[in-house]
Amino acid sequence: MTAGSGIALWSLWLDEQSLKESVSIFSIDGNVLAHDREFSEAMSTASEVVLLGNPDEPCVTDWIDHICQLRNGRSVSGALLASSRGSLLRDYTNDSLSGLIALSLSGIESSVTLAHGTSALTSPFVVTKAVGSMLCTIGGDSALDVVTKVLSSVDMDRRAATAEDLAVALLEPETDRVMDVYRVLGADRTTGSIALSHPVITDDRIAFHRQDRNGPPADLEESLGGTRSHGALVFSCGALNPDSELVGAGEVGLLGEALGTSAYAGIHAASVIGPATGTSGLCSAPFSAVIFGRSHH
Repeated sequence: MTAGSGIALWSLWLDEQSLKESVSIFSIDGNVLAHDREFSEAMSTASEVVLLGNPDEPCVTDWIDHICQLRNGRSVSGALLASSRGSLLRDYTNDSLSGLIALSLSGIESSVTLAHGTSALTSPFVVTKAVGSMLCTIGGDSALDVVTKVLSSVDMDRRAATAEDLAVALLEPETDRVMDVYRVLGADRTTGSIALSHPVITDDRIAFHRQDRNGPPADLEESLGGTRSHGALVFSCGALNPDSELVGAGEVGLLGEALGTSAYAGIHAASVIGPATGTSGLCSAPFSAVIFGRSHH
């Protein structure tokens, strides 16, 4: 990653039994594919459809809506890549830009992933008491006692570094997928609470993680070099919105208006990793891509 850039990832893991013809890629411009039989069949029969679009293209939401109709209630997901300025959607063979790329996936697990650069230390816990950024009790035990037990399970020669790099991952309730990671800033021995870099609330599902000192690139390298080595990564790099620290929402408001909240299940502004304005350290910014899912009735 270069200075001034953020990165958002979409990871697709191929099923080994369906490596061939598992992914079909369609470039959508105008109404060229509106009545194309191959395109319509691929959209309606795929196990997953992933859409990557340029929000500056005025017709992009119409195309998304058309694909949702072809899916007839089946899963549609994707991202509008505002920070890419369309660069991800460029066909370098003829130097042309696409307003929307549709990936038709068969026999593939897909997920939106942010490279948090952490490794799990524990199985999930449930927060039983929290006050703002102070995590008080976990499963009825004081948070500091839980942290002590977590660190005691780490090899002695790595314990100090693990304590320094300790973080709490916020998990999705149903899937335990990592939604975000908050640094552990310190502890209050009197109350047995620990201070986090971001608030949590009662009943949140969390797990303790260790921040990888090599950062997000190491996380990506591990993903590509692991047992699921057939993974394909699509990513977008672009400058972080310089106003995001002040405004907080970046372009989310405009994109939300374009997508229309009545037709879509929800809009999620994913964090990105990059340097804050005027600083040399890495931090999270509140906007990278809008992730959408169509609501069917």
